[in-house]
This record gives sequence, structure tokens and C-alpha cells, in this order.
Amino acid sequence: MKQLLVTSIFCLAISQSHAIPISLDGMGLASRWTDCEVTEGEMPVDAWGISNDVAADRIGVFVEFDNGLISWAVYSGLSVQDWGVCCTLGGSYSGIQPDQAEGFLSGVGMHGLDQNNFVIAWNGAANPFAENFDLTYTEKNKSNFRASKPGWESVEIGLYSSAYATIPEPGMLTLLAAGLAGIGVRRFLK
Repeated sequence: MKQLLVTSIFCLAISQSHAIPISLDGMGLASRWTDCEVTEGEMPVDAWGISNDVAADRIGVFVEFDNGLISWAVYSGLSVQDWGVCCTLGGSYSGIQPDQAEGFLSGVGMHGLDQNNFVIAWNGAANPFAENFDLTYTEKNKSNFRASKPGWESVEIGLYSSAYATIPEPGMLTLLAAGLAGIGVRRFLK
């Protein structure tokens, strides 16, 4: 019990240290969470937020494991028919290839989006900890990404959507305000 408590506290501490971007290719953050190897149920209940309600046309995912393994992908051209379908390989839903991707999500087709227990599903997104990286509410081996191999400790996951407007970072707003104030002072002094 003591080891579980210490491991859970460690997982909470490292969840604050990951660098999930505020936006991904112009999309806002729909949700983010840390999935820990020793605990269950970290994924938000409605991970896509309003994205499926408004049939967002672009989505993205960013994944960073505790050991530094990073992958991300952006999918564009989604329609209302792409939301709420899953896993009909070779069937009527052929899936979507990423516009841009890096890491283990490169060149991997997404074939499920916000349907049943799958938040997002891929066909063959293998990495060192799973034969296929699917985000699901049906946990396997204490993971929301269906880990099939141990030793990953934690993974930070961010979901992005065109349904959420990107918000400029505070530093950028400060820089813009300082520039405008400088222009105003200069005009006042002339």
C-alpha cells in the first residue's frame, strides 16, 4: 500500500512536468491528462469536449512518454460522418491518414473517432509499450492507451481540435502590449 501511495504521488508530480503544447498547428487544446502505469481512470470523461457536437474538421493528438518518446499527428478534412465511427477495417469506413505526424503515429491511419469506448483508434500505431496505440475508456493493464508492455511509468496525452480557438500565450500578449504602448509613447512625444 505504501509503495502504491508513493508511486501515485510520483506520478502526480511528473504529470506537472511534461511539456504538452498549448496549441497544435492552430488548434486549441480540448483536453490533456497524464496516464500512469500504476493507476486507472485518468482520461477525462468527455475527452473531445464539444468537438464531436460541432463536428470539428481538424483534430490532433500529442503524446509524450516519461522516457522522452514523443509522437504527434494532425488530421484534417473530417466531416460529420467521421465522428462516432470506429474500427471497420476494410469496411465502409476506410479511415484517415494524417496531414502531418512525427514518431510512432507517422503514416498510421486513424480508423476510429469518439465511438463507443474509443476516443481515438489507429491501425498499427506500434510503439515500445503497445502493439497498437489506441485511446480507450476500456483500460488494459492499467492504461487508457491499452499498454501491452510494462515499464512506461507515465504518458502525457493532449487532444486538440479546431472546435477550440487557440489563445495566444501570455508572453506574446505582453510583448504585443509593450509594442503598442511604445508606439503610443513615441507619438505622444512627437
